[in-house]
Amino acid sequence: MRRWPRPKLVLLWLGVTLAALLGQAFSPGAYLRDAVEQPLRFELRARLGKAPALDSRLKILAFDDASVHALRRTEMLAPDWSRLVRRLARAKPAAILIDKVFGLSFEADAALAELAQANLAAGNVIAGSFASRAATAPTPLALEKPYNQIAKLAADPRDAAWLSISGGVPQGPLPVLRRSFDFIGHINDQGGGFVAPFLRVDHERVMPHIAFGAAKSIGLDADGPLIDGRRVPVDERGLLAADFPALATLQSRTQSLAKLVLPDAPEAGPIGIDKGDYVVIVPLYYSGNTDFRATPIGAVPGVFYHVAVMNSVLAGRWLVPARELALALLPLLAALGLWLGFALRPLFVPLVAVAAAGGIALASHAAFIFAGALVPWASPTAAFLGAAAFGVARRGREGELKATALRSALKGLISDERLQQFVEDPKALDENAAERVVTLMFIDVVGFSLLAEEHPPADVFAYIKAVFARTSQRIHEHGGTVDRTLGDGLLAYFGHGWGRELPADGAPRRGHADAAVDCAVAIQRDNVLEMARAAGEGARLATPLRIGINTASVFVGNVGSDGRLDFTVIGTGVNLAKRLETACDLHAVMLSETTLDACAKFAIDTPGMARRLIQVKHHEKPLQAVEFDPLAGTAEKAAATRVHAERMGLTRLEQRWLVVDPAFVAIGTEYGPCVLVDFSERGIGVELPAYLAKGVGLKLTLTIAGEPQPLTVDAEVRWGRPARGGAGRFAHGLALKGLRADQHEELVRTLRRSR
Repeated sequence: MRRWPRPKLVLLWLGVTLAALLGQAFSPGAYLRDAVEQPLRFELRARLGKAPALDSRLKILAFDDASVHALRRTEMLAPDWSRLVRRLARAKPAAILIDKVFGLSFEADAALAELAQANLAAGNVIAGSFASRAATAPTPLALEKPYNQIAKLAADPRDAAWLSISGGVPQGPLPVLRRSFDFIGHINDQGGGFVAPFLRVDHERVMPHIAFGAAKSIGLDADGPLIDGRRVPVDERGLLAADFPALATLQSRTQSLAKLVLPDAPEAGPIGIDKGDYVVIVPLYYSGNTDFRATPIGAVPGVFYHVAVMNSVLAGRWLVPARELALALLPLLAALGLWLGFALRPLFVPLVAVAAAGGIALASHAAFIFAGALVPWASPTAAFLGAAAFGVARRGREGELKATALRSALKGLISDERLQQFVEDPKALDENAAERVVTLMFIDVVGFSLLAEEHPPADVFAYIKAVFARTSQRIHEHGGTVDRTLGDGLLAYFGHGWGRELPADGAPRRGHADAAVDCAVAIQRDNVLEMARAAGEGARLATPLRIGINTASVFVGNVGSDGRLDFTVIGTGVNLAKRLETACDLHAVMLSETTLDACAKFAIDTPGMARRLIQVKHHEKPLQAVEFDPLAGTAEKAAATRVHAERMGLTRLEQRWLVVDPAFVAIGTEYGPCVLVDFSERGIGVELPAYLAKGVGLKLTLTIAGEPQPLTVDAEVRWGRPARGGAGRFAHGLALKGLRADQHEELVRTLRRSR
């Protein structure tokens, strides 16, 4: 396998893994699970004859075409239901489950009362309740005990975090019928073969699934549902997977109600129903009115969801989600795919990749068929194949990408002929070119863009040239090398002694970090004095500087030609130096932790130094840095800052309101609690226990006295400084993000009550 820099391989592996994880967690993963994985699993299991058998005690009776023809109407009325329940009750079944809500009826009260009496006489009738997301329901279910089995629950629903499904307003049987049912459960399904074992109605009440009416005991705790004292496995959404028997089995076991619904039917108990059976009645099974639902075995009547779950209740066998196993395997498979793409010849990669992908899918199906485990295979397989394909493509373009990167880095620094030589033969670079540890310095001329807009180009050019000349002189005095100018900034580095022998192992020269910091202090002092002088002479061109310093390992090489030395640095450490400069305050220097560690002369207790947190792209959490303000408290810095503010139009007065009662609002952040000091129409002033640099984002949780709910607001640091008289406390100005104008005005009005 060709050598490729390890950091890039790690980043590539992380990218493929993250993409696969996101795909599995969101819509693509859900689509693959419901439309590909589940149907293939159940189809293969059915073809191999491994589908679960339907419990012999389960009897499915349907109001089908023959029943419609016999009764001469498409819906059973209350007298018909009364007659059916009484006839079934003579066989003494363990339960009679009716897949019907009984939520609407225009029949006489006497007929409904008769049905209630029939249900009470049977003593074991189960009905459904449908959770509607509408604001109101025609017959909302009050959920009194024991109709939703709350009395049987083993834990407070508020302690069960997995109960994340909210089904809306439960619409239940008519009030006259409710107390006649032994059990009322929800009949909602979540599609794709999944059901919610419990629907959370509110913070304290839940409704179990209708099929749980066949259980001897129902409960829940912090980890999931408990049926007959055994744990029912649920997935990360709090759903259980219905273990459907084969479709042919369900259809063959469904019998017609035609002989039981007629008024003149024999009064003897129904044939085929024995004592202890569980009878499931399907009210809508005739042509054109079947209530179809999407399942892994196809579009089937919704009642088959209840039958599948009830079958699991009776058998005590459940499908087991194994998403954690897939999440653990996914990074490994992505790494294996990358290795495959880089290690094998391109001709063999597709053959081996397809064979390996088939093995992954086969292992997943075997786990389902023989152990009932739901191990995702589509997303891991996609990650594996995608990583392998990317590895092949990346390997094929490796030479081209290297040439492009080298051309981009050196274009304009050397002649085109010499550049082409380096592109064709990178070994033509100077032998001293290697990876070295140096200290990088980024310098930015603040407000340069505004200067260019407000002043003639010739004046701006002369000014920036003078700044670069003065700065470069200081860099050279401290043993540094100016790498290049960047329009309104400059990049330099310290620690690579060109023309002098370097250690063979590339170790850093001692003192280059101290030299860089010394140089930065001198540059800032020169610039502050120059701003003060320019202000005294009435000159309009005078701007502050920001400096970022980072000690890191970079590629340093001589790209000169024809006897001319021309060196440059390339590496991620350059980017961090730039970010440190961006986060730095005016007239100050921002150091990385590595730079401070490399310093012998400077330490964190040096006057003017303080630790700050900075936001860095692609880093989830802010990084620790050190800000050095060598001119803090000096009259020169104060004058320079004032001149800059006046010339940039930053002296506009903004009304601010001091907070008289700090206890009026409590603010929590990821950096600890903060104290609200003042506020304005555009932002707030707070004190924090952490010292954040500008640009750092944070999330505020405002708990305001008298307000029922805390308010969560995103904010960004605009400025920061140590708080007066508060050791370990730091004042910050925050801009609130993501609020509409009316929300911002409402927040300001609320905060003004603190005065």
